[in-house]
Amino acid sequence: MEKKEKEEKKKFSFRKLTMDKIVLIAAAGAVLLLFSFPGEKNSSEAPADVQSTKSAQSSEGKSYEEELEERLTDVLESMDGVGKAEVMITLKASEEKVLDKNTNYQKSQVTEEDAQGGKRITDEESRQEDTVLSGGSSDGQEPYVIQEKKPVVEGIVVLADGADSPQIVSEINDALQALFDVSPHKIKVLKRKNDNG
Repeated sequence: MEKKEKEEKKKFSFRKLTMDKIVLIAAAGAVLLLFSFPGEKNSSEAPADVQSTKSAQSSEGKSYEEELEERLTDVLESMDGVGKAEVMITLKASEEKVLDKNTNYQKSQVTEEDAQGGKRITDEESRQEDTVLSGGSSDGQEPYVIQEKKPVVEGIVVLADGADSPQIVSEINDALQALFDVSPHKIKVLKRKNDNG
């Protein structure tokens, strides 16, 4: 008989639950649901797309100018006869973003006659521009960008080990003109100082 009483005590019954216990179980369930969603700030591992964003941001930490200089240095050092190279690039302006605009243009012509029979014709023109907004930012809306223009290269200086050869200097000049559409007088190729002294 004692065995039967113990089994009855072990059996779970929803009827015996009080309101406090039900609220406590519901709260615990809600907390478990909150922590089970991916991408929460509390998760220890960042998803792959977040990590790639972080690596993209670290590469964006370099200016456009520095990025061009590094890429150009790599290209020049890969050319036969150039040897070790250093590059300095100057830009005309910063990056420019072209925003989309709604333009309303109205033209009207008003003809007036006075009591003496004279006529006066008046042309009226009105133009109104509004920037197109998109709903991408946390504040609500931000301007819709239709084009991003990279800065134009103003001038280039290259220091290269192989710059004592007129043929190498000519090849470097040709490459820079082809890459950046810079006039020859804005390119200077010089012999690099020896690292040994």
